[in-house]
Amino acid sequence: MRLDLQIDWHDRERLLKLRFPLKFEPIKFICGKPYGCQAYPVQPITGYDKAKWEVCFIDWLVAQGASEGTAIISAARNGVDFITRVPRVTITKGPMFPDPTIDTGRMGFTFWIYGYEGDWLAARIPELARRLLFPRFKTIGRPKVGSFIVEAIRPTKDGFILHLFEPYGRQCRGRLMLNRNNYIAYECDLWGNPRSATSRVSDELEVILRASEVKAIKLNIVK
Repeated sequence: MRLDLQIDWHDRERLLKLRFPLKFEPIKFICGKPYGCQAYPVQPITGYDKAKWEVCFIDWLVAQGASEGTAIISAARNGVDFITRVPRVTITKGPMFPDPTIDTGRMGFTFWIYGYEGDWLAARIPELARRLLFPRFKTIGRPKVGSFIVEAIRPTKDGFILHLFEPYGRQCRGRLMLNRNNYIAYECDLWGNPRSATSRVSDELEVILRASEVKAIKLNIVK
């Protein structure tokens, strides 16, 4: 379900949250993080947990039950708390510092609420969020088998550098489908320097990622 929200906000130093009621009892919450995810308990356990007002999420969060779950997907706002055992996403807080005029006037937000059966891993929530938030994202390759995400493409003078990451916190072996069959491929650092032996690839490239690993792969076009 897609939710488009419009507000006209002028209050200062007042917090506005959007609450997402659940039809099931959650057993944990999982939040998307940069190049990965993090799980949170339903109730605070440590003093550090109790002191936190809210946590951040990047693009998606999940309320996971014993046999079902609900995902909330949004790139608009990235703060959430679970104090009431349901997700409450911060919409605006009207701060006075550093800019007293920020978050005022008319604002629009879009959320996707996605219910699923089973586990969030099987539902592949990070990949669903990617498709919903970036529907026009074009890549030179796309995952064919395996749960990894193509995060970015950097063109070079002789090809491309693909940045991939594993979003679920578990080892992944998959294949990347390419759009042509004349590349020399190798793992590289951020500057494109080789970190592995080169190999000639046709229309597919095998990819192995450790849990939460970020990897750069250089594809040189063979002319």
